[in-house]
Amino acid sequence: MIIYVESEEKMHSQFSFQQLILISLLFIMSIITTCSAVDVNSSGMVNTVANNTQNNPLGSPYISLVPESTSVEVGDSIVLHGVIDKAILGLNPGNAILIIKTPQKSKFNAFTQVPVNNNGSFTYSVQTDVTGTWTVSVRYSDEISALTDITVSPRAISLSTINTLNSYGAPVSVGEEVNMFGFLRDSKGKGIPERQVKYIVAIPPYGCDFCSEDEDSDYLIWETYGTATTDSSGKYSISITPHDRGEYKVKTYFGGDEGYQSSTSDIRRIRVN
Repeated sequence: MIIYVESEEKMHSQFSFQQLILISLLFIMSIITTCSAVDVNSSGMVNTVANNTQNNPLGSPYISLVPESTSVEVGDSIVLHGVIDKAILGLNPGNAILIIKTPQKSKFNAFTQVPVNNNGSFTYSVQTDVTGTWTVSVRYSDEISALTDITVSPRAISLSTINTLNSYGAPVSVGEEVNMFGFLRDSKGKGIPERQVKYIVAIPPYGCDFCSEDEDSDYLIWETYGTATTDSSGKYSISITPHDRGEYKVKTYFGGDEGYQSSTSDIRRIRVN
């Protein structure tokens, strides 16, 4: 009897251990399956938009999204008009999520919240910065509109640009930070956003005080000090810390791209005591 009881306990112990292993394996497999079924994009958002749109290529019947034009030149704006149906709008309309898939090298944020009016309408515009196909859709609640393609082509004639850098009048001391700002605009005075501008500095020539008076002097040493990026209004800011006495000269340069011509600002002087 004693031997039988010990054998039964041993069998029961082995059976429980096998059950534990089996349950653990099933749990791990369920986690792997769940993770593989979720596609998270670079912005940290679960990529259900593309999947839902593929299942319903016509998009939700409750959301209308229409661009003013399906073809624009780079540098022009894509203007979108949308309407959310009352069936899903709700009493207090929230924000719609605008999804824009852009070509590579575009600096536009692909996910943007757009306020929806009480009647369900909304309007949004984005200035294009690269050529190619831009694909737009909008999500509200659990509904997603159909995908709409807009073709962005090179400009027939690239726009000239105006690069202005503000003056810095007051003398500064060695080691004192100098902050300046400027604007990059097109020929119509409209700010050009999300463009890189280099700022270039000529340091005072050693042992040649009179050389610094000539902007084209061979004694001047021009060096790229850094880069700045324009904001939505075309404004950029730069910062310089002089380490020598004398007169520094500063200018900024925009190299141009598919839609805009290059431009250089006037030279600004900074006196360092």
